[in-house]
Amino acid sequence: MKRIIKTYNTKFWIFLWVLCYLSIFLSIYIYTNNLNTQYFKPIIKQKVNFEIYPNTNYDELINELKKKFNVTDNLFFDSYINKKNIINFRPGRYVLDSLFSFNDIINEIRVPDNRKKAHVNLTFNASNNFDLLVSNYLRSFPIEKNKNFTNSEKTIDSIDVLNAIYKYDYSNYIDVSIDSNLIRALYIPNTYQYHWDFSINEFINTTLYNYDQFWSSKDRINKLNDLNSKWDVNFNPIDVSILASIVYKEAKFEEEYEKIAGLYLNRLDINMKLEADPTVNYAFQQKNGFDTTLNRVYKKHFKIDSKYNTYKYKGLPPAPICIPSKQAIEAVLNAQKHEYLFMCAKVEIDEFNKYIYFPGLHSFSKSYKNHKKYAKDYHYALNKIRDNKIYKICYDDINNCFD
Repeated sequence: MKRIIKTYNTKFWIFLWVLCYLSIFLSIYIYTNNLNTQYFKPIIKQKVNFEIYPNTNYDELINELKKKFNVTDNLFFDSYINKKNIINFRPGRYVLDSLFSFNDIINEIRVPDNRKKAHVNLTFNASNNFDLLVSNYLRSFPIEKNKNFTNSEKTIDSIDVLNAIYKYDYSNYIDVSIDSNLIRALYIPNTYQYHWDFSINEFINTTLYNYDQFWSSKDRINKLNDLNSKWDVNFNPIDVSILASIVYKEAKFEEEYEKIAGLYLNRLDINMKLEADPTVNYAFQQKNGFDTTLNRVYKKHFKIDSKYNTYKYKGLPPAPICIPSKQAIEAVLNAQKHEYLFMCAKVEIDEFNKYIYFPGLHSFSKSYKNHKKYAKDYHYALNKIRDNKIYKICYDDINNCFD
């Protein structure tokens, strides 16, 4: 009997050990299978950004990961995430490629340098004011998040950004007490790369760094020196931008930029007023609001009392009349040396087919006498449009006409 009991006990313990090992193996199988199912299978269908904000803590990040990628919160997850050790994560915008698994996502966050792939490429173009730049800034940079991470709260708006731009300390570059619009010269339109989580002041700092890089170019320094020697002027980079703003507003096509820049420099060279129509329009807008514009400049507008009115005051206006394009700035540095002093918008009148064509270009003259001939044709065409409705009007392209 004792022998039977002993045999039974031995088999029982063997059974328990086998059962125990099976349980362990089963647990390992379930664990690995769970990992393969949840964490290693692709879950990203197309490239997306995952944003970690500067004020996000570890617990908030983990909760956001589980919620965004539909990960079950269980013992397996806790064990897995602890082993991944992402407690030293860095804020930023991480780019997650298509077919990424959850494990790939965690690995991406574990490497702070991966944030470099998510820098913001912000483009701002030539414009009348900073509205376009501000709009692009608000679209490109992250809004602040509240403590719950997923609920966004916009803490700045366009007014805040504009105020930051105008209240920034530019004393190393310009004296804003002369004219706050000098700030326009410091923002050179282009596509620049910024850190994703930059504040507005960090954005301005980097923009000014780009300005410094632009004007520290040896080639541009040489061109500026060459410009000052070709014409009797003493331009600095701000002056170049002021003249570029007039060139940009005067010319419809880039092909004329350098020629028009040379014409204005010729006028400055002989102490002649610039007499630039875009400055008259700007002076008119100063007086009547920037939502207005002059469709036609008359002699009465030459009398508008504004330092921007180059028909009334000699020299450059006190600041740019817009944010000029990079191409216009380069055109001033590469201004053509010629003898033209006058220009007038080109016009063609076809009496047979009854159309008036404005190609968007200019007729250039060395003498005022020749200029008056072109001006007479131009005003004749404008008067025909005003008094006679039978002509088709064509702008820029002969096929772009309307009645």
